[in-house]
Amino acid sequence: MVGTPIGNLEDVTQRALRVLTEVSVIAAEDTRVTSRLLARYAIRKPFISYRAPVERRALPAVLEALSRGDVALVSDAGTPTLSDPGQRLVEAAVAEGHRVVPIPGPSAITAALSIAGFAGGGFIFLGYLPRKPGERRRLFASLAEERRPAVAFESPHRILKSLAVLEEVLPDRRHRRRDLRSAGSGTGRVHSRGGGLPFVDTHLHLEELEHPGAAVTEAVEAGVGRLITMGTDLATSTGALALAEQRREVYAAVGHQPMNREAPDLDALRSLAAHEKAVAIGEVGVDGGHTELAALPLQVEWFASLCDLALELGLPVCVHTRDSA
Repeated sequence: MVGTPIGNLEDVTQRALRVLTEVSVIAAEDTRVTSRLLARYAIRKPFISYRAPVERRALPAVLEALSRGDVALVSDAGTPTLSDPGQRLVEAAVAEGHRVVPIPGPSAITAALSIAGFAGGGFIFLGYLPRKPGERRRLFASLAEERRPAVAFESPHRILKSLAVLEEVLPDRRHRRRDLRSAGSGTGRVHSRGGGLPFVDTHLHLEELEHPGAAVTEAVEAGVGRLITMGTDLATSTGALALAEQRREVYAAVGHQPMNREAPDLDALRSLAAHEKAVAIGEVGVDGGHTELAALPLQVEWFASLCDLALELGLPVCVHTRDSA
């Protein structure tokens, strides 16, 4: 059970890297996410996809691999089996006589508590909050008499709704939000009434501004916790990474804009994407509004090659497209 970074790829132990290098197979919650970690440290290993929805179907393949050699189980971030798939595998492996070894790593729970400003005396961990509103409300109500800090995981897509319910059900309790699974392990202290939640503008070209640093400062003062600046070719992608190195709030997407008339240099982009602050391939896409229609088939071909690069590196794609063409 190998603990992996909860955001910053430097937060991985030497022991974890050694184990990932030595095992025969890696069972990964999302092979695309794990591919990025392995690429960062030049590790190449065969994968078995071990996602929660298909855990039962994937279990025999992992057990078969265990019969031939060591297997490392990793989740997208943090420690396997804690709000991540893996418990069935642990039980089955022990039942078949295999030794299960924990390889400790970063913990989002203790990292968040360390900067939350709550006193000691223990805490309770709730895992992921229930998806159903009624169940979520009842869970919050059950904490009314609990004096210890409660730690929970929540999807960024539901966080605002959950904070609103928490404020309604437990209006006198202090609330802290920590976003520790981002590319930079950034944090944000947000009260449930506040509006300063971090967000990302994925069509941003900071490197084109005369004073990009001033623009970042203005955004941060307005409550923006994280920005991605987009490269449109090798030069601007390099500039985006240079700005990201200067400002901790800024991350970079490296890409090849649809309007470029030459094919993307995939090797050069692959090298730029290995930077720890490169978090996406972009901007990429097809653009019938700025290019002759005759060039669209080439754009589609280039777009496909960039998407393949993103899959190879385990990175998301920021797509820019205009009109139905």
